[in-house]
Amino acid sequence: MKRFIISTAGKNLNTIKFKYMFGLFKLRKNTLSEIELVSAMLTALPEEYAIYLLQIKEGLINRIHHNASDIPNYHSFRFNGRNFKVSNIKVNDSASGQFMLYSLYFSYGVINGYSADSAPKKSTPNLKSIDTTDFKKSYFENPDYKKIEALLTEEEKRLINESDVYAVPLSGITLYTVQLLENGDFIGITTDNMAYIATHDPFELNEIDRPQLKNYLEQ
Repeated sequence: MKRFIISTAGKNLNTIKFKYMFGLFKLRKNTLSEIELVSAMLTALPEEYAIYLLQIKEGLINRIHHNASDIPNYHSFRFNGRNFKVSNIKVNDSASGQFMLYSLYFSYGVINGYSADSAPKKSTPNLKSIDTTDFKKSYFENPDYKKIEALLTEEEKRLINESDVYAVPLSGITLYTVQLLENGDFIGITTDNMAYIATHDPFELNEIDRPQLKNYLEQ
């Protein structure tokens, strides 16, 4: 494994960007104790909170983001899943007798909105007339992921969450995150198909054997 020390002398632009990006990516994998704690609190609450416990049981949460807010000791969640929409849903307008088109939008396994693609401002949807025969599901592309997709094996693609891929410029190269580690560190690859573990304390790039990337992703 080759090691590259990223010097902070002179405070060059890449070093500043690198430090800033690590501030954004202070993420680590879930610990069982944290998930158990949140689950236990939800279980102790009234029945109306059971739906949130279901989100945990269904595996929506894949990492915990620590100190991500000005709220003291706040820990937020990151979720599994890609962003997509379901379009071409037809709903009859009772007023005009015409079918209107709608789309539903999903992020990380949660529905987060809808759009009326061909509906007039004033309409009366007939809820008994919904036709999903020709619905279409389409994923929103992550342009950073697209830059490295052709370099990944099918097994690596299965282990990488497309929505977690970001471009991080540092030390004269650009790394694309393929897995976020503890304390702001991450595994990344370049468009030249070189793989690295990037650490921030100290700032280092540790080259890993490219064929071994899958083993690192599975850890």
